[in-house]
Amino acid sequence: MSLFRRNIEIDINPGTDGQLILITTLTDIYHDIRLTLQISSVTYEITEASLDMNRIPHPDCPAIEAKVTRLKGAQVGPGFTKQVLSVLGGEKGCPNLTNLVMLSAPLAMNAAAVLKQKEENLSEAEMDALWQKVLGGVCVAYPRQEGE
Repeated sequence: MSLFRRNIEIDINPGTDGQLILITTLTDIYHDIRLTLQISSVTYEITEASLDMNRIPHPDCPAIEAKVTRLKGAQVGPGFTKQVLSVLGGEKGCPNLTNLVMLSAPLAMNAAAVLKQKEENLSEAEMDALWQKVLGGVCVAYPRQEGE
């Protein structure tokens, strides 16, 4: 018998004007929250951020909702973790929400590559080159190439 089960689901869809819409939900016996991020598929900048809290473990949890909007303008890439921690971390923050952002936002890069593949009908070789560009040096499958 399970004592605790948490489900996290990430759904990414194309939006308008080159935006990706990332909807990340977290459900467990204490939480039912949904984080929505809009991220540019070109610059990987967060253009909108919102949070819906349907079930929370403590009456003070809604205080984090206003902080989520401060992610607007953050760019997924070098320094992103520091930005997220400065906005959502610490004793006035929420570790669950911090984890959701860190888990979902970088997937915009993957989703942008998939979107480009669909829109441009990329060949396997072109897709391999794109994955190398997106994941080179950050994934065992795509080591950094000389000159990168």
